[in-house]
Amino acid sequence: MNAALPASAALEAQISALRAAWGRDEGDRWQLVALAEADSTQRLAAEIARVTPGLHHRWLMLITADQRTGRGRSDKAFATAPGAAWTFTLGAELTLPAERWPLASLVVGEALARALSAATGADVRIKWPNDLVIVREGAWRKLGGCLSERVERQGLSPVWLCGIGINLRREGLPAGLREAVACLDDLGVDTANGSPSLLVAVVAAVRRAVEAWQADGGALDVARIDARLAFLGAPVTLLLDDGGERCEGRLLGVAADGRLRLGEGSGQERDVLPLCIEGAGGTVPWHAPPPLARHS
Repeated sequence: MNAALPASAALEAQISALRAAWGRDEGDRWQLVALAEADSTQRLAAEIARVTPGLHHRWLMLITADQRTGRGRSDKAFATAPGAAWTFTLGAELTLPAERWPLASLVVGEALARALSAATGADVRIKWPNDLVIVREGAWRKLGGCLSERVERQGLSPVWLCGIGINLRREGLPAGLREAVACLDDLGVDTANGSPSLLVAVVAAVRRAVEAWQADGGALDVARIDARLAFLGAPVTLLLDDGGERCEGRLLGVAADGRLRLGEGSGQERDVLPLCIEGAGGTVPWHAPPPLARHS
């Protein structure tokens, strides 16, 4: 791999690639905000969305080279070393019933997994509901993830936001995390310049998937999600609540409402909405990586 560019230079390359790909006409459909550093792209994008009318005809993208306090599920905070990951938020108005909006993370996750697999030849999978994982050194490793949320706006339609983070390289990561995750450079991607052309392809894939999902009335393409689902057919342990209640069974796929289909003894099946998949057996185990703390 080549020596990595400074984070600011990589960000400039990413911005240039995005604008070149969009062109003049397509560029009018995007509001692009790029910051050298930010506490949270999701928080800042929400602030912008609350005062920006007309997102029904435009997409919002906020990207930073150095995210200090990113936010994951259950409001877990994390940080990334400058230039070590893609950290950005996409936003748009969705004309869908409110009960369909939570499915967006699965739609985006499938689009990310498919785009990254096509570009790298790797088998990138979705760990329900919003993580991206690959098999590295005999175990599932987290490559990235996404977080969707609905932002209410006074006098305006609500806006959908999706924060996305993809690990580029492990240089600069804390020692305890360095070997526990996966990065794009594991997949042969030259990440020295921030991989701008791949970023363009990923953003385009997400936009196409979300717009197609909206055009279909918010229906979940279960077969497409199952085709990218990690641990499909394997025994899993599901964490059901903060109190530590768990259940076990064989992962059969996702239901139309986004819940997991769990096979239990005697051929019984039920749909479950857990907090997360805590563990998975089978030929390739899953062990959650340690939390990512700020690295100085």
